[in-house]
Amino acid sequence: MIHHGSEGGFLPANLNSDEFKGFTEYIVDGYFGFLPGPSLLWSAIHDYVEFLGGIFFSLGFLTRPAALSLLVTMLSAVYFHISSTGLQGFPFGHVPNYSYDFEEPIIYACVFMLYWFNGCGGLGVDELIYDKISKEKEEDGRGGGITTEL
Repeated sequence: MIHHGSEGGFLPANLNSDEFKGFTEYIVDGYFGFLPGPSLLWSAIHDYVEFLGGIFFSLGFLTRPAALSLLVTMLSAVYFHISSTGLQGFPFGHVPNYSYDFEEPIIYACVFMLYWFNGCGGLGVDELIYDKISKEKEEDGRGGGITTEL
């Protein structure tokens, strides 16, 4: 995702690069013309979501918002691929590259949906923050569990 978000350079939204202009002209204008506002803005949002969202997702920082944002970009990619190439004979079609064009973004979308629902798990910055917050609450006597005594 970080690589896809940095089309035409190291950082996202390289407005003067041929790659960014091509994405705006052929993808956003061609298939997402129904979106309000300028297509350059939507292209830049796409790049920033994939670049920053990819970094945050990799670190496990703000995992759920990052995963939700990346899920939306992948669902948009699925829409684009199905709009541009159709279903390619799905589910039994044999395509030249042995993979439906929309297959990869669907797999990514499923992964991001999993992380959106479950969070980063035990590995990630989010987990360190949650552990720190919960320990502070316990030390203050504000621990959050429900206890019952028999």
